[in-house]
Amino acid sequence: MSEPSGLLDECLVPLTSNDDDLSLLLELTALLHDAQLYLFHLGQSHGPQKLHLLGEELTHTLGHVAQNLTLQLLDGWGTGFLSPIIGGWRSSFGFFYSIQLHARFCRSSTPRNLTQEFMMADAPRPLVDPYALSDSDGYFWVKGNLHCHTTNSDGRVPPQQRLDQYVEQGYDFLCLSDHRKITPVDSVDVPKDFVLIEGAELHPANPFGGQVHHFVCLNIHQDMECGKMPPQHVIDNVNEQGGQVWLAHPHWSSINIIRDTLPLTGFSGIEVFNSTCRFMGRGEGSVHWDDWMSLEGRVYPCLANDDTHGAPEDNRDTYESWTMARVKERTTEAVLEALATGASYGSTGPEIHSIEITREGNTAEVTVKCSEARRIHAIQDVYGTEYREGGELFTEATFSLRNNAKWVRFEIIGAQGDKAWSNPVDLRD
Repeated sequence: MSEPSGLLDECLVPLTSNDDDLSLLLELTALLHDAQLYLFHLGQSHGPQKLHLLGEELTHTLGHVAQNLTLQLLDGWGTGFLSPIIGGWRSSFGFFYSIQLHARFCRSSTPRNLTQEFMMADAPRPLVDPYALSDSDGYFWVKGNLHCHTTNSDGRVPPQQRLDQYVEQGYDFLCLSDHRKITPVDSVDVPKDFVLIEGAELHPANPFGGQVHHFVCLNIHQDMECGKMPPQHVIDNVNEQGGQVWLAHPHWSSINIIRDTLPLTGFSGIEVFNSTCRFMGRGEGSVHWDDWMSLEGRVYPCLANDDTHGAPEDNRDTYESWTMARVKERTTEAVLEALATGASYGSTGPEIHSIEITREGNTAEVTVKCSEARRIHAIQDVYGTEYREGGELFTEATFSLRNNAKWVRFEIIGAQGDKAWSNPVDLRD
C-alpha cells in the first residue's frame, strides 16, 4: 500500500469549502472513519512504526479541525445532539478528550429539533416488553444457546453430537457458532420444531488498541475473511446478510467500551454472561453493558450463553446459561426478531415471569414476579435499588425505583446465587 502525498490537504478540502454546519459535521465524521480504516490497512502493510508516525500527524491535524468545528456547533446547538458524535470521535482516535473540556465554556442553549435525516444511521430500535406478549395471543417462551463450538473449530464435540446434546436437554434453539466458520444447517440432522440458526464467532483485528474483537454473528450464510477486514466492515457484512452482531464476553476480552466499541455501529446487543469465561473470573459483562448504554444514550438487549467448548461430562461449560425468547412460532425468523427487539432475557437459573412498571411524573414503581429469589437488583443509568426480605425467599416483589432514571434493568438472584438478567426498560418514553 503506497502512502499518498498530500493526504491531509486533500481530505481537508471539503472542510474548508462548505459553509453548512451540518454538512461539515457529517463530512468530518466520515473523514475520521476513513482515516481509521486507512490506519488499519497501513499497520498491516507497513508495520506499527509507520502506523505510529502517520497516526501522530492525523491526530494533530484532524484533532485541531474537529475541536474548532465542535466549538462552533456547540455554541449553536448545545451538547444534547453532539455528545454521542463527539464520543465516537474521541474513542476512534483517543485524542478528542479535550472537546469535553471546551463544552463547559459554551453558553447553555436548547438543541435544535432536528429531523430524522440528521440522525446517525445506527438509530436504536425500540425494545419490546416480552411480558406484554400474552399466552392468549399465542406467545410462548423458548430456551436456547447462541454461542457454542464444535470440532469445526476448537470444540471437543462434532456438530451433530453438539446439536443432539442440546436437543436432549430440552433446548428449543441453538447456534453452532464456530470460530470463523459457518456450520450449514443442512450439514446436520435437525429435529422437527427445533430451530438451528446459522452463524459464527468472527474475529476482526482491533485497530483501536484493545484485544482482537469477538463478535457472535447470527443468521449469516457466507463465510468471510474477518481477520483481514476492519471491524466495521465485518459488522456491515453481517448486517447486509440479514444477520445480527452481538458483542461477545466483553469482560473476558478486556473490552474498553470507549476505546473498542463506541467507534463501531450496527450491533444488536451484548453477551452479558458467558459460562466458559466464568471459569476465568470474567463471565459477567454487566458493567460493560451499563457503560455502553449510558455512553450512547440508548438501550441494548442481552444474551446469556454457554460458549461451549467441552463435552457434557466435563461439567464445565454446557447447559450453564441460556437465553429465553418470547415467540409465536418455532422459526429462525421469530427467534431473531425476539432477540433483536429485547423480547427475551438471560439466565443461569431463575425465571422471570413478569415485570410491570407504573410511572407517575418522575417516580416509578415496579412489581416483579419470578421463581424463588433472595434478592432483586434494579440497575439504573445512575445508581440502583435492591429488594430483599431479610434473606428469605420470595416470588413477588413490589418496590420503588429511584427518581429521574433514564432506563432500568433487573437482576434476579436465585436461592443458590444464580442469576437472571432482564432486558432494559427505557423510562424516557
